[in-house]
Amino acid sequence: MSDLGLQFSRVRAAGENQWHVHRAGRFLGSIVEREGSFRATRLVQGELRSQRFNDRDAAAAWLAKLADGG
Repeated sequence: MSDLGLQFSRVRAAGENQWHVHRAGRFLGSIVEREGSFRATRLVQGELRSQRFNDRDAAAAWLAKLADGG
């Protein structure tokens, strides 16, 4: 995801793989891998937004889009 300038921090919690997604030191959201899919989650204007994707990079791109106001 270097073209979007995203960085991933891998976290293992409750037996799941999770990634915290950052850009320029700013936290964008998290991605949880579960049952072969990736769920991206971000807090937007006080509302939790979440969407499922087939791959981690697509999930991260969606988080970046939300962060940019999209």
